[in-house]
Amino acid sequence: MPGPSHSTHKDEGRQSIPPALIWLLAIGAGVGVANVYYIQPVVPLVQAPPAASSR
Repeated sequence: MPGPSHSTHKDEGRQSIPPALIWLLAIGAGVGVANVYYIQPVVPLVQAPPAASSR
């Protein structure tokens, strides 16, 4: 007796994520984390109000 003609696998019809997109998301996440990490020593310089020049 042959089985059903249609597949019952629940992942059928799903598309896989292309490797290029995975790389793009990984690099984007890394750049975001690096942006937060590397700005730490510069925060006091960015927070300080600019000095007013006297003319």
